[in-house]
Amino acid sequence: MRKIFLFCFVGLLPSFTFGVGFNEGDNDFVQRLINFILFAAILWYFAYPHIKEILMTRKENIASRLDEVQNRLHIARQEKENALRKLEESRLTAQEIVETAKKEANLISDRFAKITQVSIESMEATMNANMDFENTLALRESVRVVLDDVLHSKDIVIDNRDYVEIITKRIS
Repeated sequence: MRKIFLFCFVGLLPSFTFGVGFNEGDNDFVQRLINFILFAAILWYFAYPHIKEILMTRKENIASRLDEVQNRLHIARQEKENALRKLEESRLTAQEIVETAKKEANLISDRFAKITQVSIESMEATMNANMDFENTLALRESVRVVLDDVLHSKDIVIDNRDYVEIITKRIS
């Protein structure tokens, strides 16, 4: 009601200020103003519930969509936090795996180094034994060759005591 009064006052204000009379024949401003006020009042009376219902439905739809968007945002934040937590766990697991792999690689390297060292020492021992054996064989062969030459030679005449002396010198 207050709005209607204010609207009428604002509408009639120019006629008061400019000295326009209400009963002049060529001015129908007051009639038009009254018609407009009646039109606005009737429109308000009949259309207000429908307009209010439309606006309230729209408000509820917007509110429900806003709630839905906020729920999705909350779920997305939770999923992001879960993903970040899983990513950090994965990083820690990867670091543990790398550290374990390095330790295992060092252990395997040390083990193979020890095995290789034992193999080298074994090969050196075998080589030394083979060299000793070959030296002995070479010494025996050279003694045999010399003895065969001396024994089968017709130019040289040696008695038994000389044989023993030659063999003794050759062996030592």
